[in-house]
Amino acid sequence: MPGRNRRTIGDLAADTDALAREALLDLSPDAAPAMLRTFAQVVQSAARLASMLPALGMGATREPDVMVRLQAVGRGIGRSVSVSRWPGPGPIDDRMAEMAQNLNRAAALVDRYGRDVQPTTPEARADSAAAHDRVMHAVYVAAHATTAAITRHTADLQRQLDLGARRRHRPPDEPKPSVVPGVRNYLSRLDVFEQLAGVYLAGHPVTLTALGEASAPPPGTRLELAIARWDIQAHRTLAAQPSPPDLVRVARTQALIATTALIITAAADDQGKVDSGAVQRLTPALEAAQIAWTLTANLWSNVKSPTGRTDPNLIRAASDIRTAIAATAHTPTGWASPQQLAEQLDLANTVKVLQLGMVASVDVAHVMREVAAVGQGAMAVTGDVSPDFQAHSRTPAPAHHLGMSLLTEATNARSGQSVLESLPEPRRRHELVNQVDRVIATAASAVAMTAPMAPSVPRRADTRSPKQQPQERDPSPVPRPTAQGR
Repeated sequence: MPGRNRRTIGDLAADTDALAREALLDLSPDAAPAMLRTFAQVVQSAARLASMLPALGMGATREPDVMVRLQAVGRGIGRSVSVSRWPGPGPIDDRMAEMAQNLNRAAALVDRYGRDVQPTTPEARADSAAAHDRVMHAVYVAAHATTAAITRHTADLQRQLDLGARRRHRPPDEPKPSVVPGVRNYLSRLDVFEQLAGVYLAGHPVTLTALGEASAPPPGTRLELAIARWDIQAHRTLAAQPSPPDLVRVARTQALIATTALIITAAADDQGKVDSGAVQRLTPALEAAQIAWTLTANLWSNVKSPTGRTDPNLIRAASDIRTAIAATAHTPTGWASPQQLAEQLDLANTVKVLQLGMVASVDVAHVMREVAAVGQGAMAVTGDVSPDFQAHSRTPAPAHHLGMSLLTEATNARSGQSVLESLPEPRRRHELVNQVDRVIATAASAVAMTAPMAPSVPRRADTRSPKQQPQERDPSPVPRPTAQGR
């Protein structure tokens, strides 16, 4: 089980912003309905937090009217979603739900500890303003991600309608032409939201120089504990009939650990804390592991059920490790430079911590392989088999090219066997097991390359005077005098 939630308001705001960016980078047309169902919840949670932040001393820097207007637009979208035919009732988006939970947690912290606090120093006021700007940026990016997903979803709907118009017998699940105008109405309203938020952000850019976040240095054990807790929770979730969203979360988090190991190891090499030759051998292995985990996440993201949900404990553990990495190796706008990392971290020790994380990832991959081979739970794959992943090992395949679709639990119950289990062995191994085998191979290779890494101490110039410097000695052995020669 993850430990107590010790994340600060700044941690929660930064993690929410990171989740919004992740949603934008990991778009899927199929996710559009769930994202729209959850969007209003994110906006309401952000508005609640923003309304409380002035108690922390926002003062003259606060611009409340923008968030109040955004809240009104978001509330209107939420009402329409609850009564319209599209997207209709259904699951919510896990990532955006986690954003809302972060914002609610931050608001609870402000309500409990910050209502009577009135910072007077410029640093404290800047820190409060940075939290406000983070929240605004997060909802702006979330709106843009939702817009992009709906745009792709609309294009898919139109293609289905165009294809159906040429068929004599249309399938019963074909979308109705009347749905498309309603979907486009949401695009128009989200565009209004983006423009309102964009006006604010134009004057408050979320950049390294603009943000004035103040945070204490993270404890030296924070990343180590987060990785250990993640490893324990990943094994527990995978051992308890995981859903496809669980497997996606595991693969993405392992890819993040591999990326962090790349960044920290490169910084340690730059600062002379590890052996450069070992780093040169390790870097390609870490890159391959990161790509393999990303491909696996893309694959499992298409094996989903309408009722599939992510284990809340896994969500919590992933949030903890993501926040620990951000606090350890990030600046407000991205990865820290090697010099910055050297100033705030014991690089040699952090490299060892990440090595342990990579070692644990090998066993996580083995457990995931068992899940793929056995086909636990309601996981299923249908449709045409995608091209061999080996041919695309350097480029993650777009989600909609993997040829997979949904399977409801009712279908599984009627058949008594999941489609994943009923697939011929070559096809099942091709799509699932073989990909995880590549993860195991790349992760094991990265672990093997970490073994010879050791601190590298640069030699310093000798500034002693000639009299103080040791005299060179003949390397040949000198005979010891015998008793007779004394």
